[in-house]
Amino acid sequence: MYTSEWCLAVIRDVAAALQAAHRLGIAHRRISPTVIYVDPDQVDPHGVVARVGGWDRADLGGTGVRTRRSFFSGEGQEFVAPEVVDGTVQNQVVADVYSLARVIEWIWEELGPTAGVEPMPPGLAQLVETLGHPDPDERSAFARDVFDAASDSLSQHAPMRHGSRWDSWEPEDLISDRFRVVRRFPPGRTSIVYEVEDLFLGHGQRWALKVFRPEFSQNLDLIRREYRAVQRIDHPNVVKVTWVFVHDGHPCLLMELLGVRNLRIHLEGSGPFEQETVLEWFDGLLDALATLHRSDGGPIVHRDIKPENLIVTQEGDRLVLIDFGLADAHHVGGTVGYMRAEADPSSSDPDRDLFALAVTLHEVLTGIHPWGYERCIGPPMPDLDLPGPLLDLLMRVFNEDPQHWFGSAEEFRVALAEVRRDLDHPVSVDDLRESDVLVGDTGVRIEHVPGPTLEIVTTTPAGVPDVQVFVERARIEAGSAIRLDVELCRAENGEAWIRATHAHRSPRRFQRLLHGLRPGIRPVPEHQGFEYMELRQAQIVDDPNWPKLRRVSKEVLDEGAGVDCEGQLVALGASQLDTQEMVWGATNNRKKDLCVVFGAGNVKVPIAAYALTRVAPLIESPADP
Repeated sequence: MYTSEWCLAVIRDVAAALQAAHRLGIAHRRISPTVIYVDPDQVDPHGVVARVGGWDRADLGGTGVRTRRSFFSGEGQEFVAPEVVDGTVQNQVVADVYSLARVIEWIWEELGPTAGVEPMPPGLAQLVETLGHPDPDERSAFARDVFDAASDSLSQHAPMRHGSRWDSWEPEDLISDRFRVVRRFPPGRTSIVYEVEDLFLGHGQRWALKVFRPEFSQNLDLIRREYRAVQRIDHPNVVKVTWVFVHDGHPCLLMELLGVRNLRIHLEGSGPFEQETVLEWFDGLLDALATLHRSDGGPIVHRDIKPENLIVTQEGDRLVLIDFGLADAHHVGGTVGYMRAEADPSSSDPDRDLFALAVTLHEVLTGIHPWGYERCIGPPMPDLDLPGPLLDLLMRVFNEDPQHWFGSAEEFRVALAEVRRDLDHPVSVDDLRESDVLVGDTGVRIEHVPGPTLEIVTTTPAGVPDVQVFVERARIEAGSAIRLDVELCRAENGEAWIRATHAHRSPRRFQRLLHGLRPGIRPVPEHQGFEYMELRQAQIVDDPNWPKLRRVSKEVLDEGAGVDCEGQLVALGASQLDTQEMVWGATNNRKKDLCVVFGAGNVKVPIAAYALTRVAPLIESPADP
């Protein structure tokens, strides 16, 4: 009876029990052979062979474990962690894994010689050495690692049996002696999903059990790595994966049970959805992507976002991301119709997710794919009946120039939130607040965008990555042809700057502002509480569509803006407009540059200065070709 398969199954089941307890913060505190119960009638290592009892000292309120009988005897000090013996224990979970290592050794040493059990698999033996280290700080592994190692070894000892019905189980069939099939969903390209009832947990607990096709058994390590990465994420728009295991040679994922149909089936059955519902759904998805892309263990990129990989919950209140490329190691490139034509198929650039999400958003809103489901080559053919702000948002993502793309999911989400505000509350001249500014004869209007200060995580102009930035937003307009969205950004590391984020359908020379010409905001030396912004002027030099910045005098500054700039800015709260040399005695090579000084935290002055120096001077430039 004591075959290597059987011993591995016992170790797997004991590790699974400890893994489940440790995940809840519960330690067993006395793991030894006497609390391990086995089923003498269970000879199939794919079923549950062993269960762990003795939980009365684990503060479980007397809850017991249903068992058959203990197959072992002889509890002793050799299973107790050294720190428990000498009274210095600080982490009972770490003490548990020491006991687990000693139990594994006991199984091989006591049962092996008499039953012909093979030597311990190398991967498991290495784990036992790590977990059994006398110094708790050196035990750099967990019960889940033992579970994985035992499962892997077991799958090698017990390859897939011929005649497996993995894709045709029927209701009431039993899987792994634990999961009763409730219903079968239509098979996919890589797997099939069953709704199952968990007989081990009881209380009618139901899961979605995903069983992969036989050819993916070699990808078990990849599946497990992806599972562990996703397991760190707790987000309502990301599927929760509970367990990865092998049944009959097939990798299996145990996941939360979501809606019955994916978004593609909903689209084909119901057509486009209500706009507000869709925008609410995609706000949640962008928040999920932001969480995934900045995961503590490294960015998690889905790589294959499309309607087929989005599940509509039974309540219809959200979309949930599934299928994180877990099995499809051969096709890491994703789906052609949801990738940029120039994208590297092996890349894990977060922009891949943002682009695919934008294509999916267009499809869900309109019922059509912006490139007709073919490769995304050439200009898209979006539905021009979409509201202007929403169409502008999508076209920014679809643009071939990376300078137009969103730098992160947070930025995409912020822009989508602005679109939703515009659609809910269109702003007219009558709605302007006191902070709105009318600038000179050029007709430039600065409109402060209502709403709270937004927070994003991005790279600063100085190149510092992943910095939290607080954003104030404004819109600069001139007539009906010029519209520019700008942001005043203040980073937690002290950097501050203004940038243009969207030029809508403004003339091409204004698109140049999206590619730079960003003025920085800095503290005035030796003048606490005051900041300054340099006032270089955008001018057409060579290319009419590519303006450059030039140092100018006050007179040229006023001429380009069409207004008394100093008077305009002082009226908004500026304290001074002069050269850096005159303001604080600068002696560097920028001492002759004009700057405007204002109180720290003032929003109106720097945004108005941006309009005066970057936008207004370009209005009188030659017309675009």
